[in-house]
Formats: sequence, structure tokens, C-alpha cells
Amino acid sequence: MRFTASYIAEQIGGRLKGDGSIVVHKLVEPSRLEPNAVAVFFKKDVPENIPENSLIVVPEGMHVSEGRTVIEVSNPKLAFARLTRLFFPFQEQRGIHPTAIVHPTAQISDTAYVGPYSVIGENVIIGEQVQIREHVTIMSGVEIGSGTVIYPNVVIYPNVKIGKNCIVHSGCVIGSDGFGFVLNDRGEQEKIYHLGKVVIGDNVEIGANTTIDRAVLGETVIETDAKIDNLVQIAHNVRVGRATVLASQVGIAGSSQIGKYCMIGGQVGIADHVVIGDKVALGAQSGVNRNITKPGVYLGTPALEMHRTLRIWSILQKLPELYRKLIRLIDSQNEKR
Repeated sequence: MRFTASYIAEQIGGRLKGDGSIVVHKLVEPSRLEPNAVAVFFKKDVPENIPENSLIVVPEGMHVSEGRTVIEVSNPKLAFARLTRLFFPFQEQRGIHPTAIVHPTAQISDTAYVGPYSVIGENVIIGEQVQIREHVTIMSGVEIGSGTVIYPNVVIYPNVKIGKNCIVHSGCVIGSDGFGFVLNDRGEQEKIYHLGKVVIGDNVEIGANTTIDRAVLGETVIETDAKIDNLVQIAHNVRVGRATVLASQVGIAGSSQIGKYCMIGGQVGIADHVVIGDKVALGAQSGVNRNITKPGVYLGTPALEMHRTLRIWSILQKLPELYRKLIRLIDSQNEKR
């Protein structure tokens, strides 16, 4: 991959200063900057010894020595994200591999790709430029929107709908039954069969080995632009709001509703039928067993507003000494009797 400095400036939305004809062929860390490479400096000062024919991306207003080729940006982290996309070595393929098994009723775009040993079921609809990699199983009635990529060993159960430009990483299972049983009068657990669907919006990314259960009735919904890390469990009838981010090992129990623009930290547990409003952040390992409607940062189990949890944690550290003082006080009172 080779790009000119002027092209990169246009792609990341920055202002170019210097030689726009410099050709760049890779993105590197600032400490490894070399000729014909680009690096993003976030907050640290730029060193004086920048290699010739290199390109640097800096925040607006950062001092850089004269004679260097620079792209100034208002948001370096966003510029970095756009650069990673530019240099990502993705190769789009087309056609159906001879070892794939495709049901005759499936509708597959001429611009899509179905990889080796993948299985496409009855009445499946696969849109333009969809990439189905190796050993993927897509069961009956599934719809996949244009530009979506399904990585190896994903299993998609019947009647799941996935939007445009999504990424589903290896090992995901989407649309399996939720965890529902009823104890009968013989002391046996009777299964509740799940008859609903999973609906995933556009631009959603789902990390490796994540599971999203189908609804009992109705839909489990992942709204547009949500981002889900590896090893996340989303139960039946859950709704995850637009642009919400779920970190690894989050577990969301059935019928809970997560709002828009939330940030859920690693190993957070959310009980069933809980409602979490928009713009709520939950710190790692928090436990949520009640509704949270006010935007803000919450920590702990049960999850409370951050300032309350930090105060409790501070007091907890003092408990051993407080306990010793209490025992001494009790002993002294007993001696006086």
C-alpha cells in the first residue's frame, strides 16, 4: 500500500503542511518512525530528529520543526482510527468456493463471496460485497446486508437479520436459544422454546466467541453502530442501544434494555429486566440489579454513582482499624462496670 501525504490528509480530514507528494507505505509507532512511514503524535512533543521523507500527524497547535511534512488534526485519536482503516490489508473476494454448500433457494449477490466449506441454508439472502469466510454456517431465512464480513467458524441460526457493513468475528453464535426453563410438577426442567429473532443494525462489530440469543417472542436487538468485544453474552429479548460499547466478558440477562451511547466495562453483569438509560458508563466488574436512568459513571456491586462507590471503598479500607477501636472501646466500658 502506497499513499501520498496529500491523499492521507484528505482521508483523515486534516490540514497538510509541507510536501504533499511524499509517499508513505506504512503506519508505525512514533518511536519507530522512519522514511516513507507515518506516525501519529497524540500529546507528546515531536522530537527534532524526524527522518527525512516521513509524515507525522499531530494535534492542532503542536510545535514542529520547520521543513517537516505535517498533517494537523483536531482529533488525533480519530485520525489514527482512519489511518488504521486505510492501511488495513483487507482483500475483497467474489464468487462461491466449490466446497461451499448452498441451498438452491438462497439469494447471493454476484459481488458477494462464500468461502470454503461454508453452508448457506434455505431462503438466505446475502447482499452485495458480503464476505463469508471459511467454515461459516448460515441457517434458513437469514438476511445479511451489503458490505458485511463474517469471519471463519461463525454460526448464524435461522431468521437472523444482520445489517450493512457489519463485522462478525470468528466463533460467534448468533440466534441460539436463550436460557429458559420451567420446573414442572414432576421436578423436571421443561424447556421454553425461543420463537423470536435477532435483529442487528448497520455498522455493528461483534467480537470473537460472543453469543447473542434469539428472543422468546419478538426480537433481540443490537442497534446501529454498537460495538461488542470478545466473549460477551447477550441473552434473549435484550436491546443494546445505538453506538453503545460492551467490553469483554459482559453478561446481560434476559429482557434488559441498554440505552444509546453507553460504555459497559469488562466483566459487568446486568440482571434481567433492567433498564439502563442513555450515556451511562459502568466500570469494570460492576453489578447492576436495578434501573439506572441518570447519565453518568457508575461503579461497584450494586452499581452506584462513582463518587458514592469511591467513598464506600475508602471507608472499607479503614474498617480493620475501626473494628479494633470499637473492640478497645467495648473492653474499656466493660472494665468500668
